[in-house]
Amino acid sequence: MPHHTYPHFRRLDIAREALDLGARRSVVQLITGISEGELRRVFGACPALTTNWGGRPSSVEKLFQGRQIHLHASDFYNGFHHLFHRGVPPDEAMVAAYRHYHGRHAGDARLGFDRAFSVVTSVCRLWTTAAPSLRPLRCNACGALFLAPIGTSEHDETPCTYCKVAKRLARHDRGLSNDVSDRVRSSPPFQLAGMTASRTSAMGASSTPVQ
Repeated sequence: MPHHTYPHFRRLDIAREALDLGARRSVVQLITGISEGELRRVFGACPALTTNWGGRPSSVEKLFQGRQIHLHASDFYNGFHHLFHRGVPPDEAMVAAYRHYHGRHAGDARLGFDRAFSVVTSVCRLWTTAAPSLRPLRCNACGALFLAPIGTSEHDETPCTYCKVAKRLARHDRGLSNDVSDRVRSSPPFQLAGMTASRTSAMGASSTPVQ
C-alpha cells in the first residue's frame, strides 16, 4: 500500500484495491468512510459500482455448514489477526489480508471479499455496533488459530477445523492403504500369480540372463 501524506488519498487507494478484489460499494463505504457520490465520481467506470446490488452477506451460520468454507474463513482471519494486532490500520489490514488469502487460494477462493468482511465484523467490533458472534481460539493440539461461535471454549473436545481436516486426510490415506491390502488378500491365487509373473517378466526383460 503506497504511503500518502494526505489520509484521503490513502483511503482512495484502499477503496480502489477493495473494488478490484470484488468488494461491493456498501462495504467499501464502510471500510473507507468515502461517500457513494465520491466513489462514483472517482471510480465511475468500475463494474463493482454498478453490480452487486444485493445485500452484503451477514449470516455467519454458513461458515459452519462445511469444513472447506470454515477452513477458508479461519485462514483469512489468521492473516487479518496477524496484521491488525501488529498495529496495521483495520482498513489496510482488511484489504491486505484478503489479497494474501486470495493469492494463496488462486482459483479456489471460497470466501468473497464481502463474506470476509462479515467474518471480521463478526469477530471484532469494527465497522459495526453489533456484538461479536464469533471468537478466534488457539487450538491446544496444533496451535492454529480458528474461528468458533461465541461460547465455545478452547478446552472443548471438538477439535479445530485444521485438526478435523488433518484427521480426515489421515483416514482417507489409511482407507486407500487398507483398500489395497484387502484387494490383495481377496484376489484369487491365479490372479496374484499372474501379477507376480508380469512383474517378474518386466524385471527380467532388462536384466542379464543367468548363465
